[in-house]
Parts: sequence; C-alpha cells; structure tokens
Amino acid sequence: MYVNFRPVRLQGGSGRCEVEEATRTNLEWSSAVAPVERHLVPLGSDAVNRYRIRVTAGAHAGSMWTAWEEGLPRLVSHDHERLEGWGRPYALCFDPGLTSAYGVAELAETEEERDALRERLAALFAERVERECRPHEAELRRALPVAGETAELFYAGAACLLRPGLVREALPGLYGTEDGDGLIELAGLVPLGGGAFQSGDLVVFGHPMFRRSFSRYNTLNGAFFDTLREAVEAGVVVRVALDPDLVGLAATYRQPYEFQYWFGPPFTDDLSSIEAGPVRHGSDERHHLFSQVIHTDFHWYERNGAFTLEVEEVRDWPSAALGDRYGCRYVHSIVDGETGTVEHLDGAVRVYDETQMVERLDLHLNRATRQTDYTKLWRTDDPLPLAMWKRLVHDYYRDNYLVGEYLAGSDGSERAALVGVPTAPPGPTSQANDGAGVLPALREASTVEHLRDRLASPTLRSGSGVRACLSFHPRSQDPTPERWFRPFTFLPSPEPYAPAPLLELGTLDLKKILDHSGGEVVLPPSTQYVHYRDGIVNLCPLVHGTEDAGLVEETLAGLQAYAASCLGSGPTTALTLTVAYPVENRVVRVSAAGSAADLVAWLDAVPALPRSRAEAAEWSGEVASHYAGQGHAPPTVLDLLTPSGLFLERTPIPAALSPRPRYDEEAERWAASFTRPSGVYADAGWSVLAEALETGALGVTLAWLIDGIECHGCGGDYGTCPCTVLDSGFGRALTPRELFSLSWSGDV
Repeated sequence: MYVNFRPVRLQGGSGRCEVEEATRTNLEWSSAVAPVERHLVPLGSDAVNRYRIRVTAGAHAGSMWTAWEEGLPRLVSHDHERLEGWGRPYALCFDPGLTSAYGVAELAETEEERDALRERLAALFAERVERECRPHEAELRRALPVAGETAELFYAGAACLLRPGLVREALPGLYGTEDGDGLIELAGLVPLGGGAFQSGDLVVFGHPMFRRSFSRYNTLNGAFFDTLREAVEAGVVVRVALDPDLVGLAATYRQPYEFQYWFGPPFTDDLSSIEAGPVRHGSDERHHLFSQVIHTDFHWYERNGAFTLEVEEVRDWPSAALGDRYGCRYVHSIVDGETGTVEHLDGAVRVYDETQMVERLDLHLNRATRQTDYTKLWRTDDPLPLAMWKRLVHDYYRDNYLVGEYLAGSDGSERAALVGVPTAPPGPTSQANDGAGVLPALREASTVEHLRDRLASPTLRSGSGVRACLSFHPRSQDPTPERWFRPFTFLPSPEPYAPAPLLELGTLDLKKILDHSGGEVVLPPSTQYVHYRDGIVNLCPLVHGTEDAGLVEETLAGLQAYAASCLGSGPTTALTLTVAYPVENRVVRVSAAGSAADLVAWLDAVPALPRSRAEAAEWSGEVASHYAGQGHAPPTVLDLLTPSGLFLERTPIPAALSPRPRYDEEAERWAASFTRPSGVYADAGWSVLAEALETGALGVTLAWLIDGIECHGCGGDYGTCPCTVLDSGFGRALTPRELFSLSWSGDV
C-alpha cells in the first residue's frame, strides 16, 4: 500500500499561493544515488493484529529511532532478492484510540539506482553480521570444531556458521531417521518457531527451498512449519528436509515476524467441489507481480480406485538462488476413493532450465516433462484429515493465492473484488473546472452532511482529542538561526523579487509571546500575513537550530500560552502547531492539531520532548495513553499530514461557481452568492448545496491579506510593539490590503 503526500495548497482568486517547493526536501536524505519517486508507506500500528500480537506505541518509537539512520530495504513480497527501493521510518501518528507508524520509501527507477541499492543492501547484511554474529564467533567455532576456517559467519535470525555439508558433520545424530530422499522425522526436532529447530546448544533450519526465492536472506515458511507441527501433535509422522549447510547458536535465535496475513480456503469435506481433470488457474497482473507465478496447474484424476492430485506452480522469472533456472513448487497426494482418507502427501521443488521452461509454459502439468532437477522437501504417508490436508497444501504455497482458489472450488472470479481490481473501466466523468474536487462533490452529494464532510475543513471540537505526529528528518549542515519560523506557503512576486513568505496571523501572535519571554524568534524577510475568520489557525512550523533543550521547553510553554489565549474564541477554534529541533544527525519534529482547550490540556500532560531512543519510547507511550480510551474518529493524522507538519487545509471555492461575497447583516456573518454552471452536475447536488448554505451547515470563509495592524493597547504598530494577546484588554484593528481567497467552512 502506498499513500502519496497531500500537498498544502492555499489558493487565492488566481491560484497564486502554493506549497513551498523547498519543503519537499524534508523527505530527502543523502545516498550515492538518490531515487526520486517517494511514497508514504504504512509500517504498523498499536492495535492487536491478526496474529494476536500488539506492538505498543513506545516499541514502535524505539525501533523507528534506531532504524532511522540505516534505513530499511523496500522489498516486493518480503523477498530480499527483489529489492525495489529504500526507506526510512518517518512518522508515528497519534490518533485518539490508535497509533500508526509510517515510513517514506524511495523507489529505484533506473538500473544505476538499482545497482546502488543492491550495494546498500549488501552493506546492511554485512553490518548485521558484524553486529549480531561477530561477538559470538569464538563461541560458535568452539561449539562447531568441525566447521574449519572456510565456514563463514551468516545471520539468519541467529548467529550462524555457513559451509557446505556442515550440519551432517556437526550433528550426525539428527539423521538417524533419514529416508532415501534425505528427509528426517519432524517429531525428533525441538521447534524454536519459524522453521528453526534446537539441537543441544545449536539451532538448525528448514531447507532453503522453504524460503522465498530459495534464498537464506529470506524467512522460512513459518506458517507451513506450524501446520506441520500440528499434524505431528495429532500423531501424524511427517518428514522434512533440513538446510544441510547452516548451523547457529540457539541462545541467539530470535523468531522473525512478517505479519503477512495469510488465510486459507473455506473448509469443505466434499471433494466433489474440486474440479477433476487438468485445470489451469492463471494469475492476474497484481498476483503475477507479487508472486512471480504466471499460472498454477492442477491435475485431479482417478486411478485404481484412488484419487491423485498433482499441483505445480509455473514461474516465468528465474529463482534468485538458482541463477538462470526456474524453481517451481510441486505437490503430490493420493486420496482413497471410497473412504476419502488422505493416504499420502508430499511436497517438492522442480527446477527447470530456460529451454525446459519455455516448453513448460505451453504445456499443462499432465503433459509436461518429468526430466527436471527434483528436490523432495517434505512427506507423510499417514492418514490425514481432509482439513489438515487442505491446510498443508495451501500453506506450502505461501504467496500463491491460486492454490486456495482451487481448493475452495473457485474459478478465481471473486479475486478482483478481494484485491480491489476493477472488473470494468470506470465511466467517463467531467473534470472541467473541478476546483479542488468541489464539482465532483456536488455531483455525488446525497445529503447536507455528506457535502459538508467533503468540502469543509475537518472539525476538531473541544473534547474530540489531539492528533499528534512524531517524525524524523535529515539534519542540514547549513547554519540556521537559534529559533525561526519556516513558512508553509509563499506568495509569488514579480521578477527579480523572491516569493514572499505567507503566515497566518496567529503566528505573529505566537512570535510576540515568545519574544516577550526573552528569546527572539526570527521571521523570514518580507513576511506577509493572511487572516482567516473560520476558527482555524495553522501556526507556522517553529524550527530550532541548536540542541538547547531549555529553549524547546520555552517554546512549548509559549505555545500553551497562545492556545490558552484562544479559549474565549468558541468551541470551534482549532489549532495546528509544529516544533522541530535537532538531535545528533537528525531533526525531530512534533506536530499536533486539536481544539485550543484540548491542546492546552495535552501540552500540560505530555512529558518533555524526546532526545534519545528511551525517551522517544517513553514519550510515545504517554501520548498514546493520553486518549487511549477514546474511539478512533476522523479526521486522522494522515488526513492532515503534509511534508512540513500537520495542516488543516481549506477547500477553495472554484471560479466555476462565480462566487460573489456579501455580508449577511441578519446572521452577522459573511456569505456568498453563486451561479450554477450549466450542464456540470445534477439538480440534486445543487439543491443539497443550497440547503447546506441556507441552514449554515456549510458557509464561506473570506481571507484577507493584511496591510497593517494597529494595537489598541498602545496605539502603535502591533508588528513591532511590546503588547501581546496575553495582555488584559488586548485588542487590535486590521487594515486589509485585498481579498486573498474564498473557501468553504462548516457549521457556521
């Protein structure tokens, strides 16, 4: 899943105010080759997942803090041999009732970029060997004296040594039950989880062909080994193949978790639902991309009173560990025709060279050559319940959904609905003059509430909780002021003048509070102010150039004081604030959005902002617990997230509606008249808009560029006088220069 960043876009009448291009560099970090395509990707949450495991907000924060520097490879289907890009933990998003982690992924686009990423991944593997294996090397070699100097350190969830034939030489007792295919009884192995088994102080592993791409850099098929273990516990004799070359220290083993939800077919004991004869299930584009399986062949036939099932997936992409050859998983089973009892089941891998695979692509399993390299991986000759039989076949084919379709008696027609693939192209829609999606909203509007939710800025009323975000960014080496405001937006200026920074008026109020406390906050040159009358204030991100923790705490106190000054403005007053400060080689950014009352309470409750891994874990745990009992409700942090922090975006009224602002004397508020463009949307949508405006569910917000501000306290220029909004009897008079924008507002 990829989620693109929503850019901040504040539009005036001519669309002249846009997101600062420079803010997009906040997503960048240095590398030998920097891929340019970036996406926001989900990493997890603190909800209980389908494996009944919960990763706390503190654990997420701690791991993100640690992993930020080296980053993480972006893989297709958890396969380290299929590297598509690189990423870093980016943001921990705190919504009432749910905390979610996100990363930023850079995707490679050229072969040069892919080569650079492969080098980066190799360096990551080497670093992990040094960190996880090197401290245990002496102990490993003492425990494995037969390993010799040619055995290499390797990390596979444990500190290991790798050499051809090492397992049989070091642990010959494991092979006491070995059969002619090199399989040993699973009952004699002590499971550690994830396909790893303990033998004394050592750990051995399932055969590499139980791993994706048959590569030891990938995880074993843990779900399949769990199902095999269930069969053993039910009294079934199961034999498996072990990795002949890899041995590690059991005390260092940590079971890997992918949290890929892998579900099986609906169970039925009616074998008649399984289609007889040769059957081929083909992959759609999505399944082919992720599984590299172009189709899967099934052959269900009767012979001498018994039913035989053969299954083989067909890949049109070489298996990484096999060079230019193609490894295809294969299953063979025999079922008694009268009793329905499974008498035999085994799994293997058939390996084809390129010439054989070209022929195999055109032939069904029942006609394809059997003259291939063949590796048996597991087997049972004991009776199996049909439910266990189906699970074993299905779980063996990890990542191949075609097998589940066949076992469920499906032809795959439901797959499009399951994966979100459209069954037909969407019909044509008019996008002319759609201005920020307003006209589509009118076309689709069914109720006033629906239209308000689509057009008005998100509502953050008192008591609805604070949305917060902890994020990490590269630290610039350029000199910066001790404390300064980074604008969200700029006003274009005629050449040769630079664009003018544009700040909402509340930022000036905050600056004066902070200046009054003793430390000046630097504003960009030629700053312009805009004033909205909609109960929303997006405070400009406040950046610290030094690691002075006291200065950051002073900033938080000023933010809390400003939020408290807004409490008399009504329950609809909502604020966004962002504080950024450097820690070692990164910039930590904390952003929050909520009502003034909720933010005052939140700033009072949360601990000091984090400056280490331990503090990040503690801080995140406290923030997550602050609203843990509340239900998850919109807007979410992701709805508000921009490259510069949280931002309550306003939807501009498009010129296609010909808005004409007017002041409603009776209601004492600004309104607007509109002209309906002909042939753009249905009568129903226009009627809903008229009702929303009449009832006040939807209103109009005017924004003015400010030419001057007179302070009522001293009569001077508010921009330079010592007065603040905290002063008793504070007041000011604004002199507007021109109308900046018209946008929608809700619940006026």
